Amino acid sequence: MSSFHFSSKVLNFIDTRPKANELKGAVRLDPNLREYLPFGDGSINGLISTSQSISLNLTTFATFNREDQPLPDFISQLCKQFGLELGSIGNKGDICEHLVLMFDDKICFVTEKNKNLINQGIQKLARIIEDNENCQSSIILTLLNILLQLMQSFPQIFCWSDLSTQFVRKIAFFVNGQSKLEQNETRALALEMLLNISEHCEHLNECLKSEMPVDLLIRHLDNTNERVMIGSISLISSIYVLADREERINIVKLLHEKPFISAIGRVLDREENSNNQQLTKLSSQIPSQILSSEKSKLYEQLARLQQIRFDEVCALALRTPTDKEIDFLKALGDELGSTESPTTPLPSNEFYDQQTIQQQEEDWLMFRKMVQKTPPGLLSICAIIDLTQTKTPSSNENQLEETLIASNLAWNKLKELNSHFIRRPSILPQILVHLTTMLIQILGICSDSSSVSRRFGISKVHRFFRLVLQCERPFHELFRILVELFCRTWNDMNANFDEINKVYNVVQDQFERALFEDPNSLEQLEIETLRKKFSYFNMQKVFFI
Repeated sequence: MSSFHFSSKVLNFIDTRPKANELKGAVRLDPNLREYLPFGDGSINGLISTSQSISLNLTTFATFNREDQPLPDFISQLCKQFGLELGSIGNKGDICEHLVLMFDDKICFVTEKNKNLINQGIQKLARIIEDNENCQSSIILTLLNILLQLMQSFPQIFCWSDLSTQFVRKIAFFVNGQSKLEQNETRALALEMLLNISEHCEHLNECLKSEMPVDLLIRHLDNTNERVMIGSISLISSIYVLADREERINIVKLLHEKPFISAIGRVLDREENSNNQQLTKLSSQIPSQILSSEKSKLYEQLARLQQIRFDEVCALALRTPTDKEIDFLKALGDELGSTESPTTPLPSNEFYDQQTIQQQEEDWLMFRKMVQKTPPGLLSICAIIDLTQTKTPSSNENQLEETLIASNLAWNKLKELNSHFIRRPSILPQILVHLTTMLIQILGICSDSSSVSRRFGISKVHRFFRLVLQCERPFHELFRILVELFCRTWNDMNANFDEINKVYNVVQDQFERALFEDPNSLEQLEIETLRKKFSYFNMQKVFFI
């Protein structure tokens, strides 16, 4: 009885697991296959239609060994099982190649030969988005996401030329407020899609510019969604590149007006708060080490906006002034000479003897050579004229010393400097040209980087200055502050004319250090940073460390 419970023969174990390279399962003939793979001669369409109408084998069971069996042979076998006789069609190999596209679960068998078939799906998606008015938000979001991924993944084979103006208008609806779907997700996807279109579809440029005015995009800067904010800034930069001369002037004008300045100020405030929170958690790291990819994109686009705001200034710096424009400034030298008091005692240094007519001619000849270099070019003349005609733009003048509230403050200080130290009126325009060149280098107006980033390291300095983005006239306002700093430092150093290069070096050092602090306003730069932290008295401590 005991043997009843045991097998009389030892059984071998059977491995029932599927083989690693073998696929088994049902295969279904897609009734819409002819829509996805339209062949030129229509043969396959006819066969599929015939199979649908007279054959019952629309599904079949198949086994495919990926290691030993060539895929085209497997496709041919399936076609026979479905009743599709490919022998009557011209090129059997090409049809198998197309049908192979449907069978891979990883890369859909996209090869160099058949990758152009992707365009059919792209065109289908574009038509669905373009034609459907009442799609649910989740469906639209999914379709936009799919189409954007195709744009970004296959830019070389994407059918950009097939996109229509109607498609651009439809995508613009999700940004300009005309769509019922007011969602940040769809708005961000639409902005990224429009950005890709701006880079690849020259035939849609005019439509894009008309549907996406820059003032509308500026309003989106207040959106707290970072993708929407970055997309708006990126599209502003892209539209600027596409714009003609007149359109660029209008865009630059918009970027110097209050709405943009206020909006960009709020953007920078949010980023500053976010960075402070990160620094609290990671106090051992500097901000550039903890930047996310989104923040890196944002800072890159802010730097581009800064360069756009400086484009007009850069154009002036690269233009050689005419003789008439240069000679116009001689009147300023005469004005300085006429303000000297005849009773003012001359210093004992023989360098300050009464300058001769020959000296004046030499000074003006040197000035002419300086402004004919580009940069500073015509910008130096414009900056000097602006300096003599504008008043101090500070809104907190009551915080300044009483003697600093006069109009044309920097120009008056230059006159005072001339009266007491230089006593060569024709040399002052040269000083201003030198300071113009200095500021161009500090701000990086005509180059890819500023002298601040080159000095302190690109990893420690953003490619944009907050102060520049928040000023209505950044170059001229900073130039006024630089001139005042030069006059103040000259006085503090008690320098004579032979030491002017030393004064230049100290002033540039002060200004670069001040901008490295990234002040929030002109008042903070002028009062807290330059007058206090980096005054000449405090700079002496730095020099002797």
